[in-house]
Amino acid sequence: KAITESKPDICIRLTADCPLVMPEIIDEMLGKFLKLKPDYLSNTVHPTFPDGLDVEIFTPKALIRLSKLDLKEYEKEHVTIGFHNRQDQFQVVNFQASENHSSFRWTVDYEEDLPFVREVYGHFAGSEDVFSYRDVLDWVDSSKAHESLMSSHKRNESLAKQRDGLFDEI
Repeated sequence: KAITESKPDICIRLTADCPLVMPEIIDEMLGKFLKLKPDYLSNTVHPTFPDGLDVEIFTPKALIRLSKLDLKEYEKEHVTIGFHNRQDQFQVVNFQASENHSSFRWTVDYEEDLPFVREVYGHFAGSEDVFSYRDVLDWVDSSKAHESLMSSHKRNESLAKQRDGLFDEI
């Protein structure tokens, strides 16, 4: 309904559990989206960025088209997973990092995730609005103690359980 009322040209989806999403990544991805003009572009199709730097960009038309399909319950809850599942019906583009850091966990899904994010913001106190992806990677590389703060939960654990039928569908 928000799309039909506000009529945006492009939608960018960020989630509140990703407090470290970096503006420069969004800008790079938006540039690629505008150049390629796919239905959906994301850095989560084949992840190379740390979990928690998730950015999805799509056309309103594609989301409306997706919403009219016969979606599973988990596809309704996880709004854009339907694009991942229907790459034969939508032009889906993956945005990759120059290095694979997909094993890093920079999201806040669990209480154990919070210490790492707090440490990052504590380290960059006073420059919260200007530190970059590379700055955080360098900080993590500077001490393996920083890396050990990342929790051991797997990327999208609950989604995988829903998709695999381990949770009852809502």
